[in-house]
Amino acid sequence: MADELKRFYQALNDRELNLSLPADREFYVGDLHRHGEAADTIAVLQDRILWDNGGAAYLFTGQRGTGKTTELMRLAYGLKKKSCSVIYVDIVDYLDLTSPINLSDFLITLFGAVADKVKTDFGLDVIADGFWNRLSEFLLTEVKFERLNLSQQTPGGFKAELQGALLTDPDFKRQLQQKIQGHSGRLVKESRQFAREVAEAVRGKQKTARFVIIVDSLEQLRTIGSESEEVFASVNALFGQAERLHFEGVHVVYSIPPYLLAMAGSLGAYYTGGMVYALCGIHLFTARSPKVSRDGLDKMVQIIARRFADWSLVIDRPVLELVAVASGGDIRDFLRMLRLCLAELNGSRRAGVPLGKIPVELVASAKNQLLRDMLPLAESDKIWLRKIGETHEACLPTPKDLPTLARFFESKFVLNYRNGDDWYDIHPILREHIGLIPPAIDPAT
Repeated sequence: MADELKRFYQALNDRELNLSLPADREFYVGDLHRHGEAADTIAVLQDRILWDNGGAAYLFTGQRGTGKTTELMRLAYGLKKKSCSVIYVDIVDYLDLTSPINLSDFLITLFGAVADKVKTDFGLDVIADGFWNRLSEFLLTEVKFERLNLSQQTPGGFKAELQGALLTDPDFKRQLQQKIQGHSGRLVKESRQFAREVAEAVRGKQKTARFVIIVDSLEQLRTIGSESEEVFASVNALFGQAERLHFEGVHVVYSIPPYLLAMAGSLGAYYTGGMVYALCGIHLFTARSPKVSRDGLDKMVQIIARRFADWSLVIDRPVLELVAVASGGDIRDFLRMLRLCLAELNGSRRAGVPLGKIPVELVASAKNQLLRDMLPLAESDKIWLRKIGETHEACLPTPKDLPTLARFFESKFVLNYRNGDDWYDIHPILREHIGLIPPAIDPAT
């Protein structure tokens, strides 16, 4: 039994699934985020990319823990099977996401990452090296950004210093933003030229019909404290420049923070497809209520069964369902709570307690651990959260309160669902704490 605990624990490792890998495809559960006859968001987005000619830009969003990166990997896998060349960029590897961002440093970061990817993924060294040479010359001769000492560096040294500073040094990024003001038009022009060159080179070498860039992790743009309003305003301003984020011959998918939907309203109308493609939480509850959906529970159980076929040797289904409901359909919390239960059960074995299946008491302990991570809550937060839980709307009082709403999303105090239309609810772990009825599984179902 101890060996089963270890194997089960390891099988629940929280990571994205790369559907290009056969082993990961075995773990994938389809239609997790669909309800009834609703369309598959990723399938719809894939069709749009295959239908739209020329350059196109799309917005995609989803809360952390919903399987967003796995779904973007599924999009990449599906597009590759349809004769597309795809580059996946995790922007968190290239850019500090806790300080204000503007168009110029975003374009430098984005196409610097693209240059790296076309070199490693497609062997297009000339195209990649050409980007860094042109950017170096631009910053030296036009912007005259002295902090980089560009005249004394090789292109490789320049690339390493610039990327490293943009990732780890907010003060450097701020200075670059200030220095490059007034040159954004030229930078946009250079970016468009590079995008055309990359698209032509990749399609020519790969013999593919479309070149697609998927930009992930932009939903992590956030901060706390005095800079929070400035960060949110900068994100809104960046994606409000839709025309400057389109590139000829390139289809780009940008993942954006969920709070932009509340902040920018009709933002999606300015991008290809006329909407924001949103990945909501697993359909674990019936519309706008804490009533548990049997279909959603079945899908949550499938997630575990795909990863560990012998799960029933370790946990009974009713207990597993309690963990699923407590997660609110958040895959990351679901896996985390189960791993907490397994670790504690193994600890009991070491203490000499007879080893059985995971009891309800360990589920309560795992739930308390998640609750401790969310507390303490300010009284003003409790009032707002209670109102969201009662109305199932975001209930944003004023635009100045957006940093708080963003914190609710980031901390997963508030979860986003879709049953026909989008709605919100409080994380089940928090409901009772703020005076709301917790969800419960109807024995009749």
